[in-house]
Amino acid sequence: MNTSTSKSTPSHAARAVLSDPYLLRRKARMLADAVPQLSPQGALYSAFLRGNHGRRKAGSGDSFWQFRTYAPGDPASAIDWRRSARSDGTFVRQYEWEAARDVWIICDMGGHMHFSGTASGPTKAEQAGVLAVALAHLFTRGGERVGLFGFSERPLAGKYGTDMFAEKIVDAGGGVQSGRIPQDLTQFAPPGPGTYTLWLSDFLSPIAQLRQRIRAVSRAGTTLHMVQILDPSEETFPFDGRIQFEGPSRTDGHLIENAADIKARYLRRLARHQDEVSDAAREVGAQLLRHRTNRSLTPTLIALTAVMENR
Repeated sequence: MNTSTSKSTPSHAARAVLSDPYLLRRKARMLADAVPQLSPQGALYSAFLRGNHGRRKAGSGDSFWQFRTYAPGDPASAIDWRRSARSDGTFVRQYEWEAARDVWIICDMGGHMHFSGTASGPTKAEQAGVLAVALAHLFTRGGERVGLFGFSERPLAGKYGTDMFAEKIVDAGGGVQSGRIPQDLTQFAPPGPGTYTLWLSDFLSPIAQLRQRIRAVSRAGTTLHMVQILDPSEETFPFDGRIQFEGPSRTDGHLIENAADIKARYLRRLARHQDEVSDAAREVGAQLLRHRTNRSLTPTLIALTAVMENR
């Protein structure tokens, strides 16, 4: 019978990526640049990331919105003479108001995220950090403003915004691990109406608590998208024999005499939890994607940006 210990301990690679902003930016940019559909040279780039987005009302922009009857005070340059010539009235051409989006990313860096089922594999926190910075790179390159929820005063645009985002990811990881920053970022006031929120986590919190947090974020008026990041061993439970499981604090360990005896019960409980997470997201109209840490982040990156554009 095997005797082993499962620990929520970051790998050396994860520690390096989450402690070095330059390395984190480089890895995230490699991920973003490996997506041809989303690169400036890609045919679908403008379709996915337009920078300015229609607000379904008249205002400044390049897209035609509607004609309306000329009113005193309207400038002569706004008159559409061709449309006016086809009727007895005078008409003004209006354009749709377009503006960049404010995108907030909630990147869970709690101790439970610093887990890898293998000594050389990436942790959930590493994958979340790389994905978050890659998204920031793509969106700022497309003209959007991006902020790290709980750590950014306001969303920033351009290369400076991406660089600052990576700095804050590293600061967040170190702050949560040291206890300087609370693990539960959702205790901060949620993003306001008209914003977009991407929430990266393993979502393994008790379902009642998680559902309450999801509802609180959604009620603020932001458009919510969720990415659940799990280690393969959390989904398959490949453990056998006598095993000591240790939590992030290493004070809440649990000794199992024969892991195989609880595997079926564990998998049923996980399946039920996953269904409940899906239901909680569906209740508020949030999109939920799932990612395994042993798989490439590229499909998840493509799917997430596509979902944000409702494609």
